[in-house]
Amino acid sequence: MFETIKEFGTTYWQPVVEILVIALVVYWAYRNFRSKRGVRILARLLITLLLITIVSELLGLTVIGWLVKHVALFMSVALIVAFQPELRRAIAELGNSGFLFISEKKQELAEQLEDAVRLLSAKRFGAIFAIERGIALNSHLETGVEIDAKFSLELVMTIFHPKTALHDGGMIIREGRVLGAGCVFPVTQKEFQNRSIGLRHRAGVGLTEESDAIAIVVSEETGDISLCHSGEIERDLDAETFRRRLRELLEVDEHEKPASSTVSEDGIVTTNPSMTTKLTEG
Repeated sequence: MFETIKEFGTTYWQPVVEILVIALVVYWAYRNFRSKRGVRILARLLITLLLITIVSELLGLTVIGWLVKHVALFMSVALIVAFQPELRRAIAELGNSGFLFISEKKQELAEQLEDAVRLLSAKRFGAIFAIERGIALNSHLETGVEIDAKFSLELVMTIFHPKTALHDGGMIIREGRVLGAGCVFPVTQKEFQNRSIGLRHRAGVGLTEESDAIAIVVSEETGDISLCHSGEIERDLDAETFRRRLRELLEVDEHEKPASSTVSEDGIVTTNPSMTTKLTEG
């Protein structure tokens, strides 16, 4: 028995290694691109091409096989163009020092956002931030003005100052950089019992219904701070609660839902059951 296993391993070790490498690559691609729009269509196209290739090889259909090979080459180029932002981000992450570096970037972004939101709230400057995670927000970026600048307190206060042209729109943030401002986000169609929930908050909920982004909203009327995620909203957060919840949301898996949250009948999430939600809105 042992000799048989040894002989099998000696003879077939190369195919086994190849299968393991391919499996790891496929798993890595799935983990990084599973939440991207269009991936399901891409998967169906690949499966269709694979089936056509197998059938053409079995039946000896040389012309169809030739066409499939050339279509596959064209699709490879198209994929590189279509997923260029995601591929660039994935390669950049591979070139950095692993999870420690990513954690440090999230820590820095959280601190910068906390300072900016605290100052916006104190000055009663209305604002809405969209923190991109797994799903790219390129379609929403096209509705505003592209900036591509490092996130900074000065930049945020300038953009959301009531006298500037971009203060009414949203700011999109990707990996610590401001991609754009003045962006228009989809407004949720969800019915809230709280009729005072205004356009900024509804836009924050609407964006998180369509993507896995985190939306931060600062009320212009009251300075109240809100967090939107997974189509839900946490309102009237104090500075410490906002700090804690933001860090939790930045660290949890994109498909997980924080266990500490409770949802009321009108869709409003409160982290602390004893917390009262104000009925004012900016």
